[in-house]
Amino acid sequence: MSGAVRAWRGKYPEVPVVERLLYGQPSHHLLKASTDASLTVVGRRVDLTRLGGTAHSVVHHVTSPVAVVPHS
Repeated sequence: MSGAVRAWRGKYPEVPVVERLLYGQPSHHLLKASTDASLTVVGRRVDLTRLGGTAHSVVHHVTSPVAVVPHS
């Protein structure tokens, strides 16, 4: 994870990033983590025509604004 965000941290050093390794259902952890968030960002695969289960759960249940970002 650290390697994946290293370039972005260098480009946007003012944006705080917190990395955590958690076990269990991703949607559960994202819903819990988003309670104090200004924005919740989730990814989705480009080749899907609809949201996956995690993104769907986040979009429908978090109280913060949500950005769904397609990635390959």
